[in-house]
Amino acid sequence: MTRHIAYVSTAQPDLSAQCIDALLLDARTFNARIGVTGVLLYDGQRFFQYFEGTDYATDQVMARILASQRHSAIHLLADGRHPGQQFDRWYMGFSHSPATFIQHLENGSWQQTLYTLRQQANHCPALEALNQFLDEQPAPARIGQALTCP
Repeated sequence: MTRHIAYVSTAQPDLSAQCIDALLLDARTFNARIGVTGVLLYDGQRFFQYFEGTDYATDQVMARILASQRHSAIHLLADGRHPGQQFDRWYMGFSHSPATFIQHLENGSWQQTLYTLRQQANHCPALEALNQFLDEQPAPARIGQALTCP
């Protein structure tokens, strides 16, 4: 069973594009080395992140997240297990996302999501919403294309 974690946090004000690029490069390199996959959404004020991997690997990523000075007010939405990985090709996919979408994910029923993941990994409402959002992004912002870590 793969462990998955989802959280939302408040970004530090005025994070530059260069800071976000550095964050992504660092996360993708680290995640590729330890086998963690997932996605990061940023609306200019908040982050939403979903990541998955072994217990050891997700603990390592969570420790880095908690130590980061780039955000505060970390609110854990989910910490559970499901079969397989949902984002197995994305060491850290990224999209600049509308605030309304992150609000939708934050307010989503993550307890239902955890239950659904345990029952049917392919029919998770929160992950389906996330995938639908990503599918609707214009080509340059698509996570699975230009921003996938090799």
